[in-house]
Amino acid sequence: MMARYAPIGGIFTTMMMTYEHFLFNKIHQLSFLVTTSHTYLPMRHKA
Repeated sequence: MMARYAPIGGIFTTMMMTYEHFLFNKIHQLSFLVTTSHTYLPMRHKA
């Protein structure tokens, strides 16, 4: 019975892993943008 649902589970797991990877990349990009803006903006205000 479970063997019949195995491919669906595999696809779901792959989708979740891809989505988590995508989310991780987006969070990483956001944190990078936040840090760069926080270091860049004060420099610009001093100039």
